Amino acid sequence: TVSRTNTPDPFEVTVSRQKITIKNVPYQGMINEEVGYLKLTDFTMKAGQEVKDAVKNLKSQGAKNIIVDLRGNPGGLLQEAVNISNVFIPKFKEVVSTKGKFQSKNETYTTINEPVDTEIPLVILTGSSSASASEIVAGVVQDSVLLAANGQLQGANLLGIETSAYSRVTALPDYVVGATGASAGLGLLDQSRFGIILGQSLARKLQVSIGDELLVVLASASVTPAGVIPRQRRFSVVGLINSQSQLDSQFAYVTLETAQKLMRTRDRVHGVHVKARDLFLTRPAETLLYDADVGQTLRISNWQRNFGNLYQAIAVQKATMFVLLSFLVAVAAFNLVSGLMMIVEQRKPDTAILRTMGASFTTLLTSFVLLGFVLSFVGVLAGLLAGWLIATGLPGFYHFINSQFELELMTQYFISYLPVDVRSTDLLNIVLASMALTALAVVPPAVRAAGAEPSRVLAHE
Repeated sequence: TVSRTNTPDPFEVTVSRQKITIKNVPYQGMINEEVGYLKLTDFTMKAGQEVKDAVKNLKSQGAKNIIVDLRGNPGGLLQEAVNISNVFIPKFKEVVSTKGKFQSKNETYTTINEPVDTEIPLVILTGSSSASASEIVAGVVQDSVLLAANGQLQGANLLGIETSAYSRVTALPDYVVGATGASAGLGLLDQSRFGIILGQSLARKLQVSIGDELLVVLASASVTPAGVIPRQRRFSVVGLINSQSQLDSQFAYVTLETAQKLMRTRDRVHGVHVKARDLFLTRPAETLLYDADVGQTLRISNWQRNFGNLYQAIAVQKATMFVLLSFLVAVAAFNLVSGLMMIVEQRKPDTAILRTMGASFTTLLTSFVLLGFVLSFVGVLAGLLAGWLIATGLPGFYHFINSQFELELMTQYFISYLPVDVRSTDLLNIVLASMALTALAVVPPAVRAAGAEPSRVLAHE
């Protein structure tokens, strides 16, 4: 029985149960005479067949170019993604492979059907929520090594990376400096067979620069006719990392192929680095992996566990500073009340004379309220300007003090500089909170001034 507002009497409706299938391709059509468009919302069962049918249908309508819209697609079955690729990729071609700690679990996915069209121009539309939470994965080989040069020894973490994939999971390439002093990216490793990229702090301690050679010594050893000798290899420094973080003092990078040969891991990797769509979705993603029993064979870590102490400290300090500054603003508002009360007492005869001359209660109230707001606005503006100047100048001041006196105040965190980010939203919140306290502070004195009885005030003048 259904009852509606605009219907006087309830009425009966028969509801039939039915299985509803949501299509992976809810829409397809021609944008113009030559361009076809299809929307792919999921990678569930039969997604590959639906895309295949949609492409055939668009081609039958004259499509010479196709747009595949993946925006908002949360991802799904890997095999269906392979089947979709098969629409445009020849038969028996490798599409993707998965590798883990155990070689027996490795999988390679290839196309098994004849494609629809391998030459038609394609445009793939993606967005911030396309694919899945873990958008890109890059395999790495990692080991602790000793770096030796110019009579100096330094311990470091050596990472073997695939430069093209690793550049998409990290902002590290933005901080790699080449021989010219400009940002050069991780492609420098591909230009030399035994090239290595060092952090600037490591290079400074080893007294090496770009073009110099150093010796990489592994903890594992090789048995030779001369006895047991630690495995080692000479590398040429091709780039330096200037990130002002722990990377500068702890990490060195080589190509994945070189690291696999040096560490004798064949085609295996020690782990993968994953870039999440959302910076704060790492812990939920980690929980999902453990629930899927992946955590029994893999050790999963995230940036909040490794480097989150600075973020947590900033969050706590920001909340604490907001509370403390709120008290300071409240004290300032109390001083404003006191100042306005003194002005009211001093100007009582004047306000009484204005009342006898015909000034209304509203006029006097408005005058004192405006006076209070003008005084507070000037103070807030001056405070914002002074705070902005101090905040923007703090990083340079910290760097000067740190370099002159070698204090190293940020050594407990993973960065060596003082991060300052002046946000317009924070400034707006400060202004709104200050003006709200001002409104509470100026009204009582204004009401007292405007409500004074002229006869009582002038009787003593």
